[in-house]
Amino acid sequence: MPDVVGCLPMDASLPSSGTEGRDRAVGLAGESRRLWQEGRFDEAVRRLESAAACDPLNPEICLGLGKALATRARYAEAREWMHKACTLAPGSLPVRFQAAVYWHQVGRADEALALLEEALRLDPAHPGALLLTGEIREHRHELEGAEEVLERIRARAPGHPGGAFLEARVRRRRGDLTGAEGHVRVLVADRRLPAELRYRAWVELGQVLDLQGRWDEAMQAFHQGKQLLIPQAGPWWAALQGVQREAERMLAQSETLGVGRWRESLPGLGAEQRLALLCGHPRSGTTLLEQVLESHPGVVSAEETRILHDEAYLPLTWGEDPRLGVAELLDRVDPPALRAARERYVGGMERFLEGPLGGRLLLDKNPAFTILLLPLARIFPEARLLFMIRDPRDVILSCFMQPLPLNPVSSAYLTLDRTVAQYRDAMSFLLALRPRLGNPWRQVHYEEFIRDPGAGAAGILSFLGLPWDPRVLDHTGRARGRWVKSPTYADVTQPIHARAVGRWKRYAGHLEPHLGPIQPLLDHLGYGPDGLA
Repeated sequence: MPDVVGCLPMDASLPSSGTEGRDRAVGLAGESRRLWQEGRFDEAVRRLESAAACDPLNPEICLGLGKALATRARYAEAREWMHKACTLAPGSLPVRFQAAVYWHQVGRADEALALLEEALRLDPAHPGALLLTGEIREHRHELEGAEEVLERIRARAPGHPGGAFLEARVRRRRGDLTGAEGHVRVLVADRRLPAELRYRAWVELGQVLDLQGRWDEAMQAFHQGKQLLIPQAGPWWAALQGVQREAERMLAQSETLGVGRWRESLPGLGAEQRLALLCGHPRSGTTLLEQVLESHPGVVSAEETRILHDEAYLPLTWGEDPRLGVAELLDRVDPPALRAARERYVGGMERFLEGPLGGRLLLDKNPAFTILLLPLARIFPEARLLFMIRDPRDVILSCFMQPLPLNPVSSAYLTLDRTVAQYRDAMSFLLALRPRLGNPWRQVHYEEFIRDPGAGAAGILSFLGLPWDPRVLDHTGRARGRWVKSPTYADVTQPIHARAVGRWKRYAGHLEPHLGPIQPLLDHLGYGPDGLA
């Protein structure tokens, strides 16, 4: 929920509309927060709009409303409210910095950078604004720009730990592994630093050591970093176990109900939507395949949005018996409700993309949303499904090596045993469910695709009903201009290579004691001791 902190001004210099208007706005903000938590996002936004009407001079309300609208992909309106907040507080750095943080959180780097420039004009030494500017520049592959920011940090905030971390990351990307290692070793040794920063530093150290071929030391660094987050992970792990229980229930109901017959409802759902879901498992190569396919002029992609869940599926659950399972609930939905869900989904995607689909095929890339396969099959029985498959051992290693923030899925990636268990559960669910669905699907092996990208892309395009276009083999230029959410965003600008194939063998001694639970999956997917058979 957008944090409007009770709609109170952030400091005494900021304006407000008086006690009565402010108190009314506080109540409306509380209602908005409750509605947001219930998943009634548009109602929550309307409450915030009412709060802004009651206290129109409060820039913090404008910021909260701007963030809510940005989260809903209503970007044009969000820009207006962010601008109003800054106008109401012309000399306030906190307003501009917080607005920049909001834009960064929704992946809108240009808007964030513009506000950070304003903030730094007010205070050229503000460490938060400098660091966020540098992080965005580095994420966008603008390493020279990031280095310019680092010079300013060294001059104005020498010794800042965030600056040291950014310096390490930039040096790693420049190939200065010795310099990168030196910076992160200082950070991991400082126990006064927040656990989150030390965790990221340990994982960064592990990645530097991996590049140096010091694999035993790298694995030790990954373990050291993960240990720092385990005390905080309990609620997230419990949530993941709840998802797994629902997945097991979903499988049982899908078999009983015969969900493959949902495809028969297609004639009553209106015009067919050109839609493909790209899924599989995190770290299986979905980002690479998305970048390749989106280089086709007949494709537009959306990366890891919540639109399928929030816009299409969630409203179908309102007013239903909460004891119903997902498959049972979906089976009861009538055609008018399904048509409305389809319209909400397409509308949400067009807002997110800031333009109409225009007859292009929409590629919804969501590797972690395998649990939403059943809602997708009910709402869009015509959608095509692409499953990216990669050697499970490489996937497990890659998941364990990433500095992911805590959420239900990443809570499993804090130990090797849990990483293996999460992969087993997610992939077992996918493999059991997909033959029951009526949707056409295609499996793509990462290793085969990178061995012959042209042949792989041609087969996938044919499956999607698209003609061959050679631009799909030149995806790196387009990737440089995109904000990529994947933790390995730096790789998308590189030509397709096989360096990550069989990477697990470098860590075989660490991995093999944990791999017993996935041996049936290795056999089923065709992976032997030397990789894909």
